[in-house]
Amino acid sequence: AFENPGSEPEPANNPNLLIQLWDAATGKETGRIRTAGHRPSKPTFSPDGSILASTAWAGTVELYDAAAGKHLRSLLGRGREWRMLAFSPDGKQLAAVGGGADAAV
Repeated sequence: AFENPGSEPEPANNPNLLIQLWDAATGKETGRIRTAGHRPSKPTFSPDGSILASTAWAGTVELYDAAAGKHLRSLLGRGREWRMLAFSPDGKQLAAVGGGADAAV
């Protein structure tokens, strides 16, 4: 998965609103996930690879079904930019850390 820089919203048909997936061994593209209308950043897979979490410019964390490429839900933040995402080893919790002292679990 890759990260798109920037923080301004763009039209829904913009290719920068995609998360592209590649096979790490072959370099071949394996899929594309159209985001929920926000530039994706900090894509992070759950331990079993079934969920892809990504931050969005609006301070939300977006969850996607990694295999189907479908948006599952938005987790509302506090309007802050999340700087890092991490799943717990069992994949049942997702932690988001923002600038300064902000954190959410």
